[in-house]
Amino acid sequence: MKYPLFQHTLTIRNDRVYANGHGLNLSARGHAALIMMLQSNGRILNKEQLMKHLWQGLVVSDDSLFKVIQEIRSEIRKLGVKQQVLVNVYGKGYQWKVPQKQPRSRIPFMLVGLLLVILTMLWFFTQTDPAPQLTDQQFNTQLNAIQSGAEVVLPPVPAANSGHPVDQLMVRYLHAVQAHQSGHYEQSIQLLKQGLKLHQGQPIHPLLADTNYLLARMYIYRDDRDTLKHHLDEAQRLYAVLKDNEGLLDVAIERARYHQVLLAFDRSVELLHEVLTEARAQGSQSHELRAHSNLAYAHQQLSQPAQRMQSLQHSLELALQLADGKYAAYSYGELAEIHAQKGQYKQAMKQAELALRFVINQHDTNVFQQGFSAFYLLLRPLGHDDLAEKYLQRAIDTQQQFNDQVMLVTAELQLAKIYSAQQQHERSTAILNTLAAEQLTVEEQQELQALLAYNSYFTRDNISAFTRSKPMIDSGQSNRQAQLYARAAFVLSGWQLEREAEVRDVMEQFAAWVNQDDVDEMTVFLLVADQLADEFHLSDWELGLRHQKAEQLASRKAEIRQQTRPDDQLMIELDAYLDRIMVQ
Repeated sequence: MKYPLFQHTLTIRNDRVYANGHGLNLSARGHAALIMMLQSNGRILNKEQLMKHLWQGLVVSDDSLFKVIQEIRSEIRKLGVKQQVLVNVYGKGYQWKVPQKQPRSRIPFMLVGLLLVILTMLWFFTQTDPAPQLTDQQFNTQLNAIQSGAEVVLPPVPAANSGHPVDQLMVRYLHAVQAHQSGHYEQSIQLLKQGLKLHQGQPIHPLLADTNYLLARMYIYRDDRDTLKHHLDEAQRLYAVLKDNEGLLDVAIERARYHQVLLAFDRSVELLHEVLTEARAQGSQSHELRAHSNLAYAHQQLSQPAQRMQSLQHSLELALQLADGKYAAYSYGELAEIHAQKGQYKQAMKQAELALRFVINQHDTNVFQQGFSAFYLLLRPLGHDDLAEKYLQRAIDTQQQFNDQVMLVTAELQLAKIYSAQQQHERSTAILNTLAAEQLTVEEQQELQALLAYNSYFTRDNISAFTRSKPMIDSGQSNRQAQLYARAAFVLSGWQLEREAEVRDVMEQFAAWVNQDDVDEMTVFLLVADQLADEFHLSDWELGLRHQKAEQLASRKAEIRQQTRPDDQLMIELDAYLDRIMVQ
């Protein structure tokens, strides 16, 4: 049987699905799930039905099904189908929903003629009346509605050869903001660039400055620094011509962020203090708020904890005063990280939850990812490994859907560590190999190499484990996480390769180096010590003391896990939010 999918035709043959005769690149479960959907005649299939059919009675998590669904959606998108046809029906399950073609209506000949006359007249008046069709008031009303998260039906984007240039600019800007808040960055950039191009040669309009400013904000996250600087300079020029002081402050903050991208944090701090002075003179608390938030990040990169904390406190105070959920979420998220580092775990989780509550209500995918990261990056350190695995993967999937040009490196590394701890070394290595192709910081690259070395030993590639870990052992320059996995990999693989003298020296240093109050470090160290206890003549008494310490730490971690258990209702709201944005 044939199943239409817009311009494609899907067929089923030998338990596989084909599009126009070409097999889809799906796993066996992906094909089985898609076949169920195609044969469902549009019925909603609940999760239990799907899981029972796909896993034949095996007990698996909802995430396993979610990954199969995402696999199908990804393959459908590769066919050029932009509409979401495999939809999540909240609380019920999944539905294959392809719009049916509407039958052609038979319009009498006279009616067709009349319609052509009307269209001709409309075209004539459109060409002879140069006034924009969208008023400033209508534009601002729709823009405010989009920014507040309301469902807005926008006028269609006009064809490039029709409509007033201001309408071209306004309508494209509205669609671009809507796309940007939904996380569709590439679509937003293209719409903004089209608007600028179609308005060339026309008188200066305030929206030209706003368009360049929004483009600069998005290019902050791209490698094209020249284009970023061009849009910053153009926005500044236009705001200056328009005498728009608020716009100039916006650009000044974005220029400070530009210097952060260039790693010129001292210069960024200087510019942000200039913004603070000007914002106070103009009485603009919103710009003060943004300056303090960006100062907090710059001070963090400059290893200035006191100044960072001061900027965050100012940021939070202003955000709550102005009811600005975005910056309240940012401030709470950063404070959660600080409290976790100080061992104040209950306060850390409380603030991470506050950050999450704020971003769920912002209706902005960009804001959501920032606040969400404050929560999911806290889960593993507090012992919530099951939740950490779930939400790290969901964060990565969300990022992949909305902006696959940027990877969540910290999340990917954490997920790789979880899989290594679960002895899923091949799965961990697959993540790390994908990350290796990305532009990473020196610290991220060191952690990646150390984890690859550690996994290599357990996949019986001792040579790779030894050669990857040795440079880090020799330099001693990497952070503790990289040193932990590098030392373990070096000792384990080195012993197998009969490099006994080197291994004994490193093992002695390892024993003195390991933090006996850190459960993760002790877990990895004891794994090494247990495997090589006989070779190093470690007494039962010595190993017993270390295991006793490890048990105490594990007990303490279990206590912390109990004290910091996330709120159940908040998790329900988070899952519902993630489900909703992933089917847009």
